[in-house]
Amino acid sequence: MAPQHTFLVQMATNATSTATPLPTADAMGTASMSATDGRVDLRLADTTVIDRVGYGTATVAEGYAALALSNTTSATRNAPCVDTDDNATDFRATVISTGNALRPRLSSASTASRRGRSSRRETP
Repeated sequence: MAPQHTFLVQMATNATSTATPLPTADAMGTASMSATDGRVDLRLADTTVIDRVGYGTATVAEGYAALALSNTTSATRNAPCVDTDDNATDFRATVISTGNALRPRLSSASTASRRGRSSRRETP
């Protein structure tokens, strides 16, 4: 993944979902994820955790968990390319926005997001 870019991983979807389709995912996963609480880990091939986002009632997070989400909100990084290791500080719940690796380079003034069924990692 290139620095200051996004990478979209699409997880299992709800067959009855009427949500707006995601852009083409950079990778696909099969796990079902809760929109309201949980965590997403970004790992290297050797399973080393590079970044973690806990949301809602997650008991494992960087610092404190970000706010609970829903099927219509996403956890949006307050300052793209900045990771303070405290999810409650780093993220806010916003209207869903997504992007894949084709999205233009991020800057500290742009907006990036994660949501229950997708995750992206911004790299400084």
